[in-house]
Amino acid sequence: MSLFKDRKIVIATIAVFSIVGLIWFALAHSPVTGSVDTHWPTKSKNHTLLVRPADSKESTRLVDFAPDQKTILGMRIEYRDGHTALVSYQNGQPTAIKQYAPDSTVQPNGTDAAKALVSLKSLSDGLSTRQLQTVIELKADGKTVKSLTTYRPDGNYAAVGVRDAADDFVVTIYGDGLNGVAGLAVFNGTDGTLKSEQDFRDDGTVESSFTAQSDGSSQAKETFFDADGNRTKEVLFEGDNDVSINEFAADGKTIKAKTSFGYSGVTVTTYDATGTNVVSELNYADDTHINVRYFDSKGNAYMKQQWVKLDTTAVPADQVGVVNDGFVLNEVYEYHSDGTSTKVDVTFYPGGKVVKEYISKPTTEYRPSVDQNFREDGSLDNTETCGPQGDSWTPCTTTKMPDGPNKIRAKVPESYFKVTPLLPAPSVQKPTIPSFPLNVDLR
Repeated sequence: MSLFKDRKIVIATIAVFSIVGLIWFALAHSPVTGSVDTHWPTKSKNHTLLVRPADSKESTRLVDFAPDQKTILGMRIEYRDGHTALVSYQNGQPTAIKQYAPDSTVQPNGTDAAKALVSLKSLSDGLSTRQLQTVIELKADGKTVKSLTTYRPDGNYAAVGVRDAADDFVVTIYGDGLNGVAGLAVFNGTDGTLKSEQDFRDDGTVESSFTAQSDGSSQAKETFFDADGNRTKEVLFEGDNDVSINEFAADGKTIKAKTSFGYSGVTVTTYDATGTNVVSELNYADDTHINVRYFDSKGNAYMKQQWVKLDTTAVPADQVGVVNDGFVLNEVYEYHSDGTSTKVDVTFYPGGKVVKEYISKPTTEYRPSVDQNFREDGSLDNTETCGPQGDSWTPCTTTKMPDGPNKIRAKVPESYFKVTPLLPAPSVQKPTIPSFPLNVDLR
């Protein structure tokens, strides 16, 4: 099941920075001098050509230095996919980054591209005819993003980001709808974490909203709405490790299901029509083990199943029992009225058809109890009986059956084989509060 609807702002910003992000990473982690090959093109002695390693996203950099050969005047970066980035400098500090779409007439990394680069007289040569995709302006410190503008292929705005009076970063995503705006988001101006967001449909109605606590805590809430303004889903960030997703009925108030992300896996809890009583609880420990707990009308757990992935290569077909989305039963607990202490514990041989052990405890105490062990053919092997526990410890007695098959079989209630769909499983990736890269290190 899909637990997290696509976010316009997040997707748009990821797309915007898919190339620029590579620029930032490369410039932040690779020096302009040192362990690179340096060549001096014949057309200009002002350009230093830096050939990038084969495993780099870049192919080359072209850097203009001042006469002191230390102060950078400008930089052009060519990427192996054909994109180009032009970095402007002032007084040795970067001031802006412009990203251009690939030249459709030139094969990236081809001979023509190499010749064109070597013959450049100016870093901006040839870029005036290319599509400008992104412009980033930096503050005076040369690393903090001041503004962002991205463009569509037709030249219209795709997104615009600016600083507000509080120095937070406000991003507007433009769409084709009636109001022309697809989304608005405000990011913390220092660390880039999302503070608030609204996504809009083409008709102007709110599709989703996000609000973070203003006290600096990690609490936040994201809500999704239908066309009538009713909640359909809500994501609650209660802390770094406590995230849950609530899904609602058509009225936008009654909860249908809750997905929680924890240390022991992902748990999906479903509710009855009133939204007040738990019906079942599915815990996805890993890809091979899924636990299901069932609850009565009073909210007490009365049964738990453990389903394991069926290995058809190791289990003969005649040993396979009930198959549920490719899983078979491994163990079934039946609880006492307290919903915790085990009343019956049944384990199966691989395949979930033949009972391996059947333990019955008629009281919440450890004793009395009856423990039956069965052979792989399903017949009883031995029975261990433990009497009531009084003032002294009562020894248990074991009765062994004669060797060979017998007619005694485990009596398993049909309800133990109850099937609740297990798949599709929720994503194990915990939702996180988005963030926006607002600091660029171009050293």
